[in-house]
Amino acid sequence: MCIPDEDEVPTTPYRSQSHLVAANASAESDVIIEPFPVEFNGFTYTGQIAYKRGAEKKPLILIFPNYAGLKQFDIDQAVFMAKLGYVGLACDLYMYPIEERNPGPDSSKQERGAHFASAFSEMNGLLKDQPNFRKFMGTYLELGRQHSAVHQTLAAAIGYCFGGQCCLDMVRHGFNLSAIVTYHGVLQSNPSNILQEPNFDGTIIPAPNNYATNCKVLIENGDLDSIVPQKAIDKFKAEMDSQGIDWRFNNHSQTKHGFALAPGVLSTEYDEDADRRSTLSTISLFAEVFPEFPVQPVSTNACGTELGQFIVNTGYALKARL
Repeated sequence: MCIPDEDEVPTTPYRSQSHLVAANASAESDVIIEPFPVEFNGFTYTGQIAYKRGAEKKPLILIFPNYAGLKQFDIDQAVFMAKLGYVGLACDLYMYPIEERNPGPDSSKQERGAHFASAFSEMNGLLKDQPNFRKFMGTYLELGRQHSAVHQTLAAAIGYCFGGQCCLDMVRHGFNLSAIVTYHGVLQSNPSNILQEPNFDGTIIPAPNNYATNCKVLIENGDLDSIVPQKAIDKFKAEMDSQGIDWRFNNHSQTKHGFALAPGVLSTEYDEDADRRSTLSTISLFAEVFPEFPVQPVSTNACGTELGQFIVNTGYALKARL
């Protein structure tokens, strides 16, 4: 997984893009955002759901965060998806406080150390029990589909680093998704991806794979990403091909892990070109799998990257308009 140095901190704090600041449900805004509580195994997790007021039911896009867990950047991605014309649901998978999930330039070394300890403990706990982990993600999908703004059947997912693994494990499980997109995501769900804890005895509860063979898979990868070696790429391709899954692998040259995380997010290696291209690839894929829902033009994504073009649905045809 992405393991930043404890001494590494953003030089500036993360700030939401002004066009992605949504209102609460009681205010007037084109996009509103609401807490989305999910009870699972005796604990209440609070995701955030974003959608356009008064619109027809739209496809659901699940957003899975990186190792750090749900934070403002992921919530802003949900708002970005709503601006595009979908319903974004940023999924909270962790129990430690959201205020501790993105240490900033003023955080102490002690605070950063507590962040890493909490984040990796949460992540490893999920990865060690794969059936429970997949059931947890499926709960977000099931409950998300029950929201009044959400289409009953159409859904997709995006994820960053560990969140990319979340998306792929949903495909492996066989959840009914039209598409998934991973950004600098982990490609396998095997125990070798787990950070070895001092007291970890190696016990993993595996889950059987049933595969969602109709789900389109898009991988946005940095060619210099040290956690995605060539053997992992080859294994991923062989796995998808064995199931007849429609996949695409975009490998961005001279690009490191963390390229799609906004400036101000811990562990970012933001790359403007790779972020722009991966965002446009994502929009194009969603336009392809949800052709009856026209993409709304949005000029800037949650990283603040100017997209420079937008994707237009014309029936089942797609074109990029400069």
